[in-house]
Amino acid sequence: MRELVRYLRRRRRPRWRRWAERLDPWSPRPADYVVASGLCLGLSLAYLAERSYAVELDRRIFRLEERCGSLAEAGDVLAARATALADRARIVSIAQRELGMVVPGPEAFVRIDYVAPPRGGARVVRSTVPAVR
Repeated sequence: MRELVRYLRRRRRPRWRRWAERLDPWSPRPADYVVASGLCLGLSLAYLAERSYAVELDRRIFRLEERCGSLAEAGDVLAARATALADRARIVSIAQRELGMVVPGPEAFVRIDYVAPPRGGARVVRSTVPAVR
């Protein structure tokens, strides 16, 4: 008979479920006040944490947009400087001033004739006649 009674009894419910079944909004116990205030506090802290995280994200996005704009301006400045540095007239003036390079005139060209002797050594004859362009 003892075994039969064991199966006929209701299963024991967990403590939190028994506590939840005894909740009565019209006559709360002191522990109910503590739980309700803790729940409200937890929800308000979760809301504040989410809002402060959203504000921090907005600040970071604003800083990144500013940085993107400044980098775009710096890129434009660098492109203009590269164009100025690649200017042909500037390169020619630097070559003439610092390296002594000049455009040769017609008198700078000389015709060189090569004459091969019948035996052995080669002989170079230099002509003073300007070369034809």
